[in-house]
Amino acid sequence: GEYFVLLGPIGSGKTLLIESIAGLHRLDAGRILIGEKDITDAPPERRGIGFVYQRSLLFPHMNVKKNIGFGLRFLKISETETKKRINDMADLIGLSHLLDRGTEDLSGGERQKVALARALAAGPQVLLLDEPLSPLDNLSREGLRKQLLTVHRELGTTTIEVTHDQLSARLQADRVGVI
Repeated sequence: GEYFVLLGPIGSGKTLLIESIAGLHRLDAGRILIGEKDITDAPPERRGIGFVYQRSLLFPHMNVKKNIGFGLRFLKISETETKKRINDMADLIGLSHLLDRGTEDLSGGERQKVALARALAAGPQVLLLDEPLSPLDNLSREGLRKQLLTVHRELGTTTIEVTHDQLSARLQADRVGVI
């Protein structure tokens, strides 16, 4: 349930570390645990992890609603539950008024919120954030920073954010690690 920030300079391996946690890189040594569960050799889709990159990586041919619900179709949940999760995430993150809009028409902050909603819709045990505020202007950055804290308080999802921004680390984190 902690909001942990890993702080370090560009090129220090922060992204590599969280991509390894997500299962995108095979470890040469060590192991990855979520609680008591060893997920070191689990495929990415079985790790219970949501991931938001610095750039939102939305599907341009899908509207906001379909982007948020994309990962849910792999969970074999009902259409009713899928709609509920999409609407719940949109309400929590402040996207309800944008559900039918195409992603090309969104601001940078809105795009990051859609990526966040998509990552959280599947109910991950851990949320990984790779410099989610860095591509935004100051106003959008401050709004998303507050939104991240609100979402964390509401859901209690363990969150690991990597950044090189010391201010962001101080404002967001329960604890900060330095790399």
